[in-house]
Amino acid sequence: MLGTEFEKGLDGQSFWFKFPFEDHKHRKILSNGDPSFRRMCDAGKWTGVVNVYLVNKIEHPCDEEQAVAFDEDIRVERNVAGFVDEEEDFDYHKTPPNSDGEEEEEEEEEEEEEEEEEEEEEEEEEEEEEAQLRRLAHVADGI
Repeated sequence: MLGTEFEKGLDGQSFWFKFPFEDHKHRKILSNGDPSFRRMCDAGKWTGVVNVYLVNKIEHPCDEEQAVAFDEDIRVERNVAGFVDEEEDFDYHKTPPNSDGEEEEEEEEEEEEEEEEEEEEEEEEEEEEEAQLRRLAHVADGI
């Protein structure tokens, strides 16, 4: 397959090759119509592996223009910029493992239950006092 692609032309690209047992400084250039390609193929039959390198047209890939952000990405960034995940003074080291605020919720529920129980006890005491007053009034009427 490389042979058919190579015959179509290099489009200004440079191909280099070397064998696994050779140093990087011993790599050889492949050029169109050069017998080096045939030598590479013949040697590849015997070694089983050939390292082929494609040299970049641009000297520094970093110089290539970076992709421009999509409008949707910019809009999402603007929308999310105002949100804050955690409090700034939040200390992660003091948070117990697997804690997501459940303890606070449980404490609030317990406090509510205690308040309800106290209210019920007060109502029961008031009812008992009223019942005693009625009994006393009934006894006083009989005298």
